[in-house]
Amino acid sequence: MQTALETIIHDLLEREEGQRLSPKLIWNAKLEEDINRLPIAEQTNQTSAVALMAGLHLMNDSLHASHSYAQLIEDDSSGAYWHGLMHRMEQDFSNSKYWFRNAGNHPVKDEMREAAAKLLQIALESIPEQERDHVIIRKLIRFRDDIGWNANDFVDLVAMQEHDDGTESTGALLEQLQWLELKLLLRDTYERYSSEQ
Repeated sequence: MQTALETIIHDLLEREEGQRLSPKLIWNAKLEEDINRLPIAEQTNQTSAVALMAGLHLMNDSLHASHSYAQLIEDDSSGAYWHGLMHRMEQDFSNSKYWFRNAGNHPVKDEMREAAAKLLQIALESIPEQERDHVIIRKLIRFRDDIGWNANDFVDLVAMQEHDDGTESTGALLEQLQWLELKLLLRDTYERYSSEQ
């Protein structure tokens, strides 16, 4: 039998519609209530529990709630990573980069480099020929082939997309990469929390 926490994580990961680069509304209000009722919401003295709460809220597009938890653990690399993601999603791009730098050499950054290259190997094939010279696509090809994925460089691509310099195809591709990053960080955060119980 799944615990309430496992059920929430399952429901977040199985979202039918994709997550927007910059969500404006909470995805599931009922799920938000369920997240707030979790016993770990009260474990503000345990860094991994606070990081997990920041992640659960962000996966549910609840930027404000995620931010309130991430601010409690700004010296923790996972807390800084969730903080950076939240600011990127609210389009505070310079602040996002600051927090990604504070996250240091978080293991998800290395994991994301490999996972993004694999995703892009397949996803770039579906880009229409007329868009293959688009600046965002060219940079994503470099993520795949040369330099690898980088959190701060990805912020720049999201900023381009959100300032109407992207296309529908580039937006969909960036959303896939963001969703991959969120899932990897949530898994890492959950594993860290579980290992401390």
